[in-house]
Amino acid sequence: MLVVPILGSFLLVTSVASSQDEPDTLQWERRLTQLELKLQNVSEVQNSILIQQNSLLESLASQFNQMLTLQTKHQQRIIKSCDEATTSGRYRLELPDSSIKPVVCDMKELDGGWLVIQHRFSGAVSFNRSWAEYRDGFGPVGKSDEFWLGLETVHQLTRGGDYELLVELEHNDSEGFARYQKFELAGEDEGYKMVAVDEHHGNMGDQLQFSKNNKFSTYDRINDETAGNSPQVYGCGWWFSGFNAVILNGCNCGFGYELLEHRLEQMELKKQKEFEVQNALLESMVKGLTALTQQTSQVRWLASDSDVAPRGSVNFNRSWTEYRDGFGNVGLSGEFWLGLETIHQLTKAGDQELFVQLKNETGHSAYGRYKRFQVAGADQKYRLSSLGEFSGAIGEKLNISRDEAFSTYDKDNDQWTDGNCAQILVVDGGFTSAVTPETHDGGWLVIQSRSSGSVNFNRSWTEYRDGFGNVGLSGEFWLGLETIHQLTKAGDQELLVQLKDETGHSAYGRYKRFQVAGADQRYRLSPLGEFSGAIGEKLDNSRNEAFSTYDKDNDPRYGENCAQKYGGGWWFYNCGFTSLNGSYKKDNNTGYGIFWKGFTNAGTYSRMLIRRR
Repeated sequence: MLVVPILGSFLLVTSVASSQDEPDTLQWERRLTQLELKLQNVSEVQNSILIQQNSLLESLASQFNQMLTLQTKHQQRIIKSCDEATTSGRYRLELPDSSIKPVVCDMKELDGGWLVIQHRFSGAVSFNRSWAEYRDGFGPVGKSDEFWLGLETVHQLTRGGDYELLVELEHNDSEGFARYQKFELAGEDEGYKMVAVDEHHGNMGDQLQFSKNNKFSTYDRINDETAGNSPQVYGCGWWFSGFNAVILNGCNCGFGYELLEHRLEQMELKKQKEFEVQNALLESMVKGLTALTQQTSQVRWLASDSDVAPRGSVNFNRSWTEYRDGFGNVGLSGEFWLGLETIHQLTKAGDQELFVQLKNETGHSAYGRYKRFQVAGADQKYRLSSLGEFSGAIGEKLNISRDEAFSTYDKDNDQWTDGNCAQILVVDGGFTSAVTPETHDGGWLVIQSRSSGSVNFNRSWTEYRDGFGNVGLSGEFWLGLETIHQLTKAGDQELLVQLKDETGHSAYGRYKRFQVAGADQRYRLSPLGEFSGAIGEKLDNSRNEAFSTYDKDNDPRYGENCAQKYGGGWWFYNCGFTSLNGSYKKDNNTGYGIFWKGFTNAGTYSRMLIRRR
């Protein structure tokens, strides 16, 4: 066997026995010819492989170039919104006036789809620019560039009122954001005024509210109404106000943070002194009012701590006139409302702040403080016209009432179309119920109401647990067992039952104590308190009974579901005595509808109301 190396490979060539008839030279020539033929075949195979490799490389190169072209075209394609972008980067945006603007879309922050209108991180681009530059935009627009997109562009995009705003800041290794659900700029004819920056949330405070309704200013066009030249002071263009809590285009002091912090510290010291002066003034005013009103026979005012009435002694469910003029026992330890007109006169200059002190049901105290508080006059229905920056542990909730008029049970100025909020109790836990001002000294919360049969009360366990119907003074509804449990679990509620029988005769029943247990006890009716009223005491038969519905039989009657029998959920005892949630009209089979034994078998009106004792 002969092994011959050819082009780095090894070929095995079978040796042939020498023939005595052939000379050695002829044998070697024949073998060389065979090797040359095989070498030629190998070369042809190699050439074929090289051709295939080159073809493959050309194909891959072509595909790569196509991908680059597609990516470039993708990022440079014309879009109408960053919602159309798929990755963060530079795009071409078609504006409402059909012009094309290079923009940067951010697809990473808060679900993506954000259009970057300002970007700063290094100070490479000066933001101390003219009006024309802020109007048209400046800086290289790119993902890694510093730029200002332009007021006109932002105006065109936001004037429809369907844009939100996200502000992100980094400072001293900390990060924060503020998000506004509505953001809108007016046009150049109105100085690119910030007409909307509403519904704030985020871990940074609502500082842009100070810029709301302010025009944009630059060093060559002063539109702010403050004393001095704010653009020159801060070295940039912005929506300046008398209290510049945030300036994101500041130039003279880095990004304006150091100057801003110093200004905030000075403002805080100034406001603290003003607060101390105003607090002393208020103390003096209260003492003066106390002394003055002791001399009049029209109203009895609280004069000293020894004459303090118990908490809750003053009813705050009052008329428009009373809320306008004020009511209660004015004094440091009294319960009172100073009066809308007085509050308007005190705050109309816009230089007052608001301090709110609260104590919850467990005795925990906390406060909230607004840097500005202003109430409009009677011609604007005492609208809450202005609120400043918030701080405090109770959480910011009053800002949602900004620009809302004041309402009372006899003057409905709220924007809710389904009723008068002054007659509707709204609880943060997520339920609403009608509150009646006129019944048994007022302050009652309605937990059940029936008057027309428009709402079906033959409901499931889940529906009775969560509540159903049309909550309102004229609606039919059931507030919900879980809600009733939460309201009554402390054991300090009383119950009022109002009924009207088949003939139209009305009467009531009142229990001094009413309490419903939780879901773990199937919303059991706890023992009731002392009864009074003309309908007669019948509900006490249901004490300690669990609530039953057609799909959850918790009553003690063997072999029969009382809720199925009477067509509504209730605390049944032996399928008798009471059921205010039964069929609205008398049932032909049972002979009962809304029934309270001894008063009516098929009532036409029913209401259950609770109130803290």
